[in-house]
Amino acid sequence: MLHLLLMAALAQPVAAEVPVPPAAASSATLAALADAPTWRILLGFEPLHEDKGNRRKAKPAESDIISSDFFLASDGSHDPQAELIATKQALEAPVTGDPDQHAQCRFPARLMWLEQQHVLRPDLQHVTCPAYDKWLSEAKPNSASIIFASGHLTNPATFYGHMMLRLGTDTNDGHDTLLDPTLNYGAVLPDHENGLVYVARGLSGQYTSIYTVLPFYQHLNRFNEVQNRDVWEYKLDLTDDQTRLLAAHAWEHLKASNRYYYLRQNCAYRIVELLSAVTDAKLVPEKPWVMPVDVLETLSRARNGDHPLVRSVERLESRQTRLRDKYLALAGREQTAVNAYLRSPERGVQPALANLTPDGRKRVVETLIDYYSASEAEKPLTPAEESDKHDLVLARFRLPAGAADYGDIAKPAKPHEGQKSTLFQVLAGSNSELGEGLELRFRPAYNDFLSRAPGSLPYSELSFGDLRIGLYDGKISLRAFDALRITTLNVSQTGLPRTSGFSWRMRAGAEQAFLGCTDCVAAHFEADWGQSFILGEHVVAYGLAGGRLRSAVSGHGTVDAGLTGGLIFNAKGAWRTSGEVNLWHDVTGGGRPTDTIVRLETRYGTSSRWDLSASAAWQSYGKQSATEFRGGLSYFW
Repeated sequence: MLHLLLMAALAQPVAAEVPVPPAAASSATLAALADAPTWRILLGFEPLHEDKGNRRKAKPAESDIISSDFFLASDGSHDPQAELIATKQALEAPVTGDPDQHAQCRFPARLMWLEQQHVLRPDLQHVTCPAYDKWLSEAKPNSASIIFASGHLTNPATFYGHMMLRLGTDTNDGHDTLLDPTLNYGAVLPDHENGLVYVARGLSGQYTSIYTVLPFYQHLNRFNEVQNRDVWEYKLDLTDDQTRLLAAHAWEHLKASNRYYYLRQNCAYRIVELLSAVTDAKLVPEKPWVMPVDVLETLSRARNGDHPLVRSVERLESRQTRLRDKYLALAGREQTAVNAYLRSPERGVQPALANLTPDGRKRVVETLIDYYSASEAEKPLTPAEESDKHDLVLARFRLPAGAADYGDIAKPAKPHEGQKSTLFQVLAGSNSELGEGLELRFRPAYNDFLSRAPGSLPYSELSFGDLRIGLYDGKISLRAFDALRITTLNVSQTGLPRTSGFSWRMRAGAEQAFLGCTDCVAAHFEADWGQSFILGEHVVAYGLAGGRLRSAVSGHGTVDAGLTGGLIFNAKGAWRTSGEVNLWHDVTGGGRPTDTIVRLETRYGTSSRWDLSASAAWQSYGKQSATEFRGGLSYFW
């Protein structure tokens, strides 16, 4: 059977452990193996850490897996050695019932590893495992990839992107790789769970989480075709033995449950935790929180023995990305033809194609077909639009065969090539009311308008815990704290109809109500809605209208209505600049003046680790006004 052949094929250990002779394993040997990194990872424990040459146990000394039937020893979730002893006994036991319930069939990764360590009896009889063998024969895994779907700001679960594990099949036998089994990890949520409730419960570990497996095409369809999210595939360079052990490890975890934590034990953490069982590379960033892009950056630098762990990186673009790339690659007269058709589709496509070359006609028609395909991912097409798309397909059949040549479309930066997600700034400041001073800023994650973040939605902000502390006139004060700040401009990068949506912002936290004071902190919640427009290459304008609730300052709180307008320049080069104007007016009838704030910020740098920052702000509140300038260094990690 395939299972038996797989066992026999393991000729070398996956990672350096503690092999012993094929004799009865001593208590000392079992104790040493119980502390081995691979064994602890197989059981859901954190590996032991090295401390000045002496091993110390990881804390907490408890497995992350909460499924009681995952452990064969009564105290196996707390004691790796007890679980090792119980596993050895169960693997060597004869079959007495359903073979799929035998330890060899439930825990094939444990079997593989313990055989590599020569702990099991030399005459061990291997069990035929119908369910596991069927899964392997259908999956045929001989390669593995980390899959990353870019961020999506419609749901807190997808803000930072999503990570999965694809067990691939690199063959020439006609196997459809879109059927490759792909492991997904996520929280088990009630139907219609509120986004804010999800964040609150996810932060405190109140969700159970599980691994599920589906064919790759089902995930790709959801991300690419429905949600218009780009997918990136990081193909791993693993040995055959490592791939087999990884597949067996994945099988074991398909029936196990964990606690889900939004900021750490999330999809990125769990997926590379699986991978850590087959490589010595350290893949989880040393932070209290784990972001998918941080894991990808760590992955891109990791070594597997004497070669890089990542073999290649490939983008699988969404419908919107495919449309944008094709449209921007068109010549000027071809873009004009696309727009002319969309203004009057009832005239048909032939008038728009009249003055184009044969190749130009192919490019225009294919771009228009992609336009309708991208549009229907956002909103179902009307009957008239369905008819227009059908006519375009017929028009394409009448043109010469062969795909249209769009030339060399620029390749985007990969998600791991952007700035790291955590920001620390040191800024020198000059305030017209407070004098000279110093400001420190710490933002755990993630990005703002001026970030170089290729794995996130363009022209968006997503940050939490953004803290600014000021030292002016010898006094330390809170300048601002954004507990959560989300802005998505949904700007059309082509200017074509139906390729943009509403822009919106949500912000909650606290800040000094007036730029020129240090003791007027007010809590606030803000929500805005509006539109954004592309003015030129890399230049975006936006306008928002909304409301703000602000806590008491000088004895009273406010309910404000406001208008916001801004400009952003964020090109691929070193310079990025943004400016924003806010007008807030109290609508409670208290007669308080309009609050006007103008902000300008620019950054310079192409490094993933640092850039230079300079900013200016002006605020007017009735007869009061204040101006502030800041400049300094930003460090990312």
